Amino acid sequence: MTWYFAGIASYVPKWLSDWMYPIDKTNLDVLRILHFFSLAVITVWLVPHGSRKLQSPIFWPAIVCGQHSLETFCLGVFLSFAGHFVFTEVSNRLLIQVAVSLAGILIMIGAAALVSWYRRMERRGPGPRPPAVTPGYAGGDAT
Repeated sequence: MTWYFAGIASYVPKWLSDWMYPIDKTNLDVLRILHFFSLAVITVWLVPHGSRKLQSPIFWPAIVCGQHSLETFCLGVFLSFAGHFVFTEVSNRLLIQVAVSLAGILIMIGAAALVSWYRRMERRGPGPRPPAVTPGYAGGDAT
């Protein structure tokens, strides 16, 4: 908040300010890793392993994207460039931003579902079998 409200910077102790700033956005900064770990702890606390909530169809998109997180992340990087192109060449209005965001989310869910389907089909065919993913639980593949 001290970036936006300079008046409150005097309330932050100097040792904390020296330790915390500058916040580096290109590397894994201390505050970023603490933020990630705090979100992970909250998530594990709210949704324990084996929870029936994870069996709900409403969580299926998040679970399937989590099972194929590397593929989803790589596609998301590409889609962010495509979205930026739409914003600069077509329009940057709120409706377009919402449409591009929803389209990107749906494309990533569809791609993760396609990868899941393909791996299921691959396990049914002849030849070596890739390891199975436990259905209904979030977590990545071992492959």
